[in-house]
Amino acid sequence: MFREKTFFTIDDCHDTHTVAKFLRSMDTNLAMKSFKSDGGITHCINKRYGLIEPAYLMDTEDFEFFVKDVGWIDLQEYVIRVPGDRRQPCRVDFFTTDYGDIQHVNLSYGLPPLRIVKQDTAMGLESWILVLETNTFFTTEPEGSELQAEETNVSMSQGLSADFLAAR
Repeated sequence: MFREKTFFTIDDCHDTHTVAKFLRSMDTNLAMKSFKSDGGITHCINKRYGLIEPAYLMDTEDFEFFVKDVGWIDLQEYVIRVPGDRRQPCRVDFFTTDYGDIQHVNLSYGLPPLRIVKQDTAMGLESWILVLETNTFFTTEPEGSELQAEETNVSMSQGLSADFLAAR
């Protein structure tokens, strides 16, 4: 059984010191075998709202405890939840700001299932995620968005690492 994963971007993701602290924290958790899954964290690049920024992917249960609850995403607008079965729709969970304090709002909506696209197709889309480990582009945009999307014949297991797919 595959476990749900979460795509996210940390606060101040373009600040070298912040990224270094975050990665040191994740590395320490990996070294101490603190994660519930053996998947750890996968480096990605995310395009949204016309901005390109570093992003990460990890098991949702580990994300909740080691990222969200610790405060690495306090200023983020949302995260994307990817079900273990890629045929199922993804979900966006939104956050809201209330006088500087972040509160999780039980507001979420469904997205189409995650699908693999070629690089040239991804460049014409509003949003995409590049998994650096496999150099594979993913999107939740439906086929026909902007450019006529052409899915590759690469299977999900070839496109994502075993760590992404494996239930640990």
